[in-house]
Amino acid sequence: MCNFFDAEYLLEPENYHYTLKTLPYPVFPQNLPPVPERSDIIIKTDDPVPCDGIWEPVKILYNHKFLVIKDGISGFKNLGAYNYFIRGMTAPRQVYYDVLMESDKEMLITDDPIRYRDVHWRLVWEDTRYCDGIIPDESEYFLDDAPGERITCRTGEQCPYSGH
Repeated sequence: MCNFFDAEYLLEPENYHYTLKTLPYPVFPQNLPPVPERSDIIIKTDDPVPCDGIWEPVKILYNHKFLVIKDGISGFKNLGAYNYFIRGMTAPRQVYYDVLMESDKEMLITDDPIRYRDVHWRLVWEDTRYCDGIIPDESEYFLDDAPGERITCRTGEQCPYSGH
């Protein structure tokens, strides 16, 4: 489950120190493509996905006339992490984590906090990278995966190296 609400957290080098290890800092490309224009393609749970891309679970906010008649969309409220969908699949229900559950009288702490709900999905970015059959070189985005010393230890033996 993703608990990041701000990408700035990922840019802080001190956040890559974990217990006794330092995790590799991400390598960002020199030139990033422009942010895509907002899409008005919206589907709901159980609809077929019309194109490959990144989809955002949203609640549609409506304008209202006389407080009850819906009169156009006023905006969207993000309901969680973005998802990559493939054209032709069925838009899923959203899985979310809810520790508290309301009853008529009180808030209850549940044993099973995983919940599912029908949502609308808004297309954030359509993936057209592979439509022409050419796979671009994206190796500059990968972290350096130079192999380190291989450490082995038999079952039941104490590992001779700390931090593993």
